[in-house]
Amino acid sequence: MGKKYHPQDILVEDTSWSGQNAILFGETAQTLPKDVYNEDDTIADTYDTMERELKREAITTFFADNFVDNMDENVRYGIESALTDALDYYGHPEPNFYDFSDDDVIEQAQKILDEYEFHINLDDYRA
Repeated sequence: MGKKYHPQDILVEDTSWSGQNAILFGETAQTLPKDVYNEDDTIADTYDTMERELKREAITTFFADNFVDNMDENVRYGIESALTDALDYYGHPEPNFYDFSDDDVIEQAQKILDEYEFHINLDDYRA
């Protein structure tokens, strides 16, 4: 399946890093495997789901690389929630990953924690 074989059903745009985004229409869209696109979802639903998964993977990896393992579950939840919210300010999805600046996300996450009075200093839990 590709724009070469189905030009009438696929709209393609170039992206950064020499990638491409494609929107599928018509019969071509109907041939997608069910694990890629649920027939009850809209394209926006599918995009949102994929973006959430990319963000979740980014947070999991970022957390494992930058924070200590042994912490209270409430502290872990507070930090992960703040990091996730910070990605809304300083991150954006790319085709295969969620792009963000580590320093900006840490700084914004600390502001979020302070704003909601979690009393968590991220520096205390950095690896």
